[in-house]
Amino acid sequence: MTAVQIDLRDGDPADPMLAALEHGDDVRIAERLVVAPEAGVFRAVPPECVTCEGELVAAGQVVGFVESPGRMVEVRAFCSGFHLGLLAEDGERVTPGRPLVRLRSLDG
Repeated sequence: MTAVQIDLRDGDPADPMLAALEHGDDVRIAERLVVAPEAGVFRAVPPECVTCEGELVAAGQVVGFVESPGRMVEVRAFCSGFHLGLLAEDGERVTPGRPLVRLRSLDG
């Protein structure tokens, strides 16, 4: 296999393929991840709050908790969307930034 090198200066600047190579693509991903705000033990919300996958979750709605010694931090959805599933088990230790919940954003 031979590597191909493209010099963007030699092409037509109006060529969309060259523009994509230079500036990256413009993909809009509807799936979003709600992450752990801090380290601790993940606790899912009770079923009466979010009953099943596919349920609509509002921006700011509590979707879980991270429990650490002496405190319980709410995990809130930052956008409205459909709950696609938990990415952490109830009682699982998590680190800051660990994905906990998948949402399909209504904002696109």
